[in-house]
Amino acid sequence: MLINKVEIFGYGKLSHQVFEFNQFQAILGANEAGKTTMINFIKDMLFGFTKRKTTHPYAPKDKTEMGGRLFITTSETNYIIERVEGKNGGNLKITDNHELELPPESLKKLLGPINRDTFDNLFYFGSPNLTEVGKLSKDELETRIRQVGVIGIEQWLSLKKSIEKEADELYKQRGKKPLLNQALLEYQKNKQKLNEAQQSYAEYLNLNHQYQDLIQEQQKNKAHQRLTFEQLRAVQADEQNWNNYNELENNKNVQIELLSGYTPTDLSEFNELVNEINFLKTKIKNLQLLIDKQLDYSQEAPYDHKLYLANQKKFDDLYLQLDTQINNERNYENATRDFRRQAQDLELDNEAAGGNDSLEFTPDDKEKINRLLEERQTLKTKKTFSNSVTSEDQSNSPWKLLIGIGLGLIILGFVVGGVGLFALLVVGLGLLGLGGYLKTHTKTNSHQAQTIDYDDEIEQIDQQLSKMAKIYQIENQHPETWTTILQDAIKKRNQHRQQLEILKQELHNDHEKLVNYLNRWNLPGLNQQDFNQSLNQINQFMINNQELQNKIKQQQAKRIEKLNEISDYQKQIEKIELQQQQFLSKRNVASFAEFKQQYQIQQAGQKRKEKIENLENSLSSQMIDRLKQYQSYDDLKGRLNELKKLDQENSEHLTNLSEKISSLKIKLNNLAKDGTYDELRQEIATQRAEINDLVSKWLTLKLTDEWIEKVLNLASHGRFPQVQKLAQKYFNTLTNQHYVSVEYGKKIRVKTNDGVKFEVKELSKGTMQQLYLALIFALTMSFSDEYPMPIIIDDGFVDFDHVRTDAAIDLMKEISENTQVIYFTADDRIEKKVKSDDLLKLI
Repeated sequence: MLINKVEIFGYGKLSHQVFEFNQFQAILGANEAGKTTMINFIKDMLFGFTKRKTTHPYAPKDKTEMGGRLFITTSETNYIIERVEGKNGGNLKITDNHELELPPESLKKLLGPINRDTFDNLFYFGSPNLTEVGKLSKDELETRIRQVGVIGIEQWLSLKKSIEKEADELYKQRGKKPLLNQALLEYQKNKQKLNEAQQSYAEYLNLNHQYQDLIQEQQKNKAHQRLTFEQLRAVQADEQNWNNYNELENNKNVQIELLSGYTPTDLSEFNELVNEINFLKTKIKNLQLLIDKQLDYSQEAPYDHKLYLANQKKFDDLYLQLDTQINNERNYENATRDFRRQAQDLELDNEAAGGNDSLEFTPDDKEKINRLLEERQTLKTKKTFSNSVTSEDQSNSPWKLLIGIGLGLIILGFVVGGVGLFALLVVGLGLLGLGGYLKTHTKTNSHQAQTIDYDDEIEQIDQQLSKMAKIYQIENQHPETWTTILQDAIKKRNQHRQQLEILKQELHNDHEKLVNYLNRWNLPGLNQQDFNQSLNQINQFMINNQELQNKIKQQQAKRIEKLNEISDYQKQIEKIELQQQQFLSKRNVASFAEFKQQYQIQQAGQKRKEKIENLENSLSSQMIDRLKQYQSYDDLKGRLNELKKLDQENSEHLTNLSEKISSLKIKLNNLAKDGTYDELRQEIATQRAEINDLVSKWLTLKLTDEWIEKVLNLASHGRFPQVQKLAQKYFNTLTNQHYVSVEYGKKIRVKTNDGVKFEVKELSKGTMQQLYLALIFALTMSFSDEYPMPIIIDDGFVDFDHVRTDAAIDLMKEISENTQVIYFTADDRIEKKVKSDDLLKLI
């Protein structure tokens, strides 16, 4: 068996997890990571939950269902073993690779004789009990091997042990207490007594003859007493039956006539008919109440439904158009939003077009405006040119020269100083004043002369353009754009206006259509301003009325159904009443009261007849013949007293005989205290027969024990030699060839490569674990041909050093070629020893 995958629904700390396993699977996890939880989960999936969820140590803490699935592969096919919490180990479900569900018993076929205890002993290696390993004898090891493959091994071993114990209780070669040993010893003693018993034999024979005569007399008297006692018991029985006999005789001549049809069964039959009628009448009454309680929607219909019924054809036809109108309303709303958006855009177009009322230019006016704009631009250019020329003239005028000379003289005066300073300052300041005067006078006159001419002409052109703006209602203050950008904007604005008018007309038409559709309904409360609300109101109106109409139809159907039921019940009542009439007519009575009166008469007669029959049954024909011999009860009583007296006399005589026999027996016992000749011979013969019987029993038990031993050896298929060989091989591998052999006697011993032998208790803890691991692997591999179960190792190498751990891992890999090995460990050294595909980490 190979476990391919583990799927856990809920188990301990593991919940909703899936793990995939390989042929050799190492599972690494720290303490409390869930290693032991997973091991117990696998065992519970295979062998069933040991406890219910309420007491199970690995029950989920949340409300998750406890259980999961194992995906396994056998030599035959693939299986899925699913088990969840339930009775008797949990609810089990098994499916094969064709998803065919198999009976739960198929798991037992897969597991064979392997149960949880056998699995733990043969396929699970945890922290071993070293004391038990040291005490593991050959017999105990053989017993472990036999536990797998033999059905009812516990009973077989218990029977074998019981037989061996019973045989030992019969005979042991050097025993004293066994029965056969004691019988042989007593036999020898009695043979010796037989030789000594011949001296008192004659007296013994005489007393024994008397004793035998008294015994015979006693037997005769006992026979007479038994006869008397039997007669006494018979007469006592006669006394007990006398009253019945006397009553029977008194009723013997009574004539009882019984009519047919008046038995308790007949009464029960009629009562059953009455009950059926009452039951059906109750049903009719309940159905009528339901009909009366039902709300008559057609009579109590609300105003809306009455309006619907009055216009049903019209409303149904209009309702067929509702979806189309809803789409129209949706399109109308969309178009309205689009119209508003375009109206807002038109405001922007009006602004770009120079106002709401701006007009397009005629070709002549457009040409005129362009000419004016060109002239205006020319004048502006000339004006600009004139200003620049004037500036140049001013830069070459005399005033600049006079100002320059004046400034030079002033600077020179400061340089020269003294008397010359004042003269140079006066002359320089005079030249500066003269130059300033010339500058002011020249600039004003020339500039004014030039600019007045251009400005007047430009003003005239601007006036003409203003007149054109008024004519064409242009609010734009940028004439340069009038014949280009503005005209394009006006054309775009006008086109936009035309589109809006078309859309406005379409909206009007759609609005009229919706209004017309709503008006055709003529329903109160319709809001023609909110079409969506009105259409929804219409839709709800129709839904409500159609539902109400369906309710009315259903109500009518139910009423008809109930009326039909009532009709059926009435027919059944008529049929039963006819059966009642036939019942009474068959018995020639007119009513049930008359039937009951006759029934009571018949029942009284029946009871009297039964009493006579019981009296007859209580008295056998022999008893009646016996009782006839008595003339009266007094005659019977006299015979009874006579037999009692005779019985008393017999008892007294037997008592006297018993006393005489006891006296003789005492004398005989005194003579025979060491044994008489005949008695000793008889006792010896009896002992010989007993000895033969004990020997036969002892031989039977020994042969049975040997037979069971052979059966067990056959059942285990001679695995013990194979286990010895494999254990020795694995132990040699684990210890790096240091230990070469494993010997089995009363206790297991091992031998080193230098010939030194050790008992298990003398080994180190790590070596003992290696030996135990070798034994586990040997046992497992010896059964792998018939029961290839996976081996589970739970931190089995905690006391191993690096060398031992590496050897153990290598051995596990070797064994995994034949059977699956699942190794759980907290030692992270495993990461360096196995492939990543073979390693699973628990967090």
